[in-house]
Amino acid sequence: MFRFLHLADTHVDYKPQLEYIQNENALLEERLKGLKQAIAYAKNNNIHLIIHAGDVFNTPIPKLNYVYELEKVFASAEHDGINFIIISGNHDQSKIKNSFNSLNLFKVIKNVSVFTEDSIIENDGIEFLLIPAKYNWSKIKDTFSDSLQNLLSKSKINRRILITHIPISSAKETATFDVETASEGTIDADVIPDIFLYVALGHYHSMQQIGNRRMYYSGSTSQLSFNEEFEKKYFLDVTIDDQNNTNVVPVEIIPDHPLHTVLIDASYATNTQDFMMLLKHELDVHNNKYQLNNKIVRIVISKLITSVRLNLDREKLINTIKTYKPFGIKIEIEREKVIVGQDEEIEANKLIGTPKEEINSFLEKNGRNDDLTKEVNNEILEKAREEVDMDDY
Repeated sequence: MFRFLHLADTHVDYKPQLEYIQNENALLEERLKGLKQAIAYAKNNNIHLIIHAGDVFNTPIPKLNYVYELEKVFASAEHDGINFIIISGNHDQSKIKNSFNSLNLFKVIKNVSVFTEDSIIENDGIEFLLIPAKYNWSKIKDTFSDSLQNLLSKSKINRRILITHIPISSAKETATFDVETASEGTIDADVIPDIFLYVALGHYHSMQQIGNRRMYYSGSTSQLSFNEEFEKKYFLDVTIDDQNNTNVVPVEIIPDHPLHTVLIDASYATNTQDFMMLLKHELDVHNNKYQLNNKIVRIVISKLITSVRLNLDREKLINTIKTYKPFGIKIEIEREKVIVGQDEEIEANKLIGTPKEEINSFLEKNGRNDDLTKEVNNEILEKAREEVDMDDY
C-alpha cells in the first residue's frame, strides 16, 4: 500500500488589498494553516509523503520572511520522517528564461525535493512524472503534450503518478479568476492517457475530480479571493493499494478568518445619516446570523446616489464596521451607470480611457510625443497595475 497527501496553491505571500486588517502576521498563519494541518495529519496517520502541486508562493520573488517561515514549517516535519515533493506553479516561476526560482532555496532542507523542470523520480516502487510550470507557462497548451510524451518515453515502471500544474478545460475555474494568470488556452483531459494511478493537479482553486478519472485538483488551501467565499478548502489523502486501486479522501481545512460579504442596496438612502443607519442595520442582521467577529468582511454597496457617496466619511464607515471586530475590512461601492443609448448602460468610469491611454493621448495632443517620456509613464503604470492585481481580493 502507498499513501500520500496532495495539496497545492498555498500562495503563502498573497496579501489582500483591504482598508483595514487586524494583524498581517495572522494572515500569513492563515496561508500556512493548510500545510501545517497536513503535516499534523500525516504525523498522526503515519504518512511520509506530501505532494505540493505548485503555486507555493504568489510571486516569483517572495520576501525573505515568507521564505524563512515556510522553511521552518518544512523543516519541522523532518523529525517525523515526512518528505515533500514540490513542483513550481505559474506564480512561482518568472517569465524570464533561466531566471532563478525561489523554490530552489528549499533544496537545502533534507526532506524537501523541489522540481522546476520536467523530471522523473522513483519512490517505493512508484514512478513520479513531474511537469512543473516553467517560464513559458502561458504557452502550456502547446508545450504540455511534448513534455508528457518525452517523460513517458523515459518511463521504466508501470506504476506511475503524474504531478503537474496545468489548466484542464473541463475543470471548474471560477474561484481562480481574481488570483490566477490566464493561460493562452487550456488542456483537454484526454491528452493525459489513462495509465496513471493518480494525477495530482495544481492551478485551479476548487477541489474537484476530473470526470470519473483518477485526476484531482486539491484546490487552494485558504480562501484567497471572494470568489472562493463559499468554497470549502481541502488537502487530499490518497491511498493506492497493492492491486492499484486508488482511494481519495478530502480532509477539510477550516479557515481562521473566513470571507464574508454584506450586500447593501442603498437606493433609499437620501443622505449620509440614512445610509449609516442602513449600514448599521445590515451589519446587525449579518452579525446575528453569521458572527462577523474575526472574519474578513467585504461591504458591497450598490445604488448609492452621488451626493451621498461624495459626502461619506470613509474613516467613520470603517470605524462603524470595526465595532463588530472583523479581522479585515474591504469596502466596494459599485459605480453609477449612465444611459449612452437606447437600452444601453455602461459604467461611468468606462467613458474615459485607461490611465495609460489618457497619458498617451495627453502627450500626443500637446505635441510631446516623446518615446522616453511615454516609456517612463508606462513603466510606472504597469508596476502599479501589477501590485494592484496581485494584492486584490
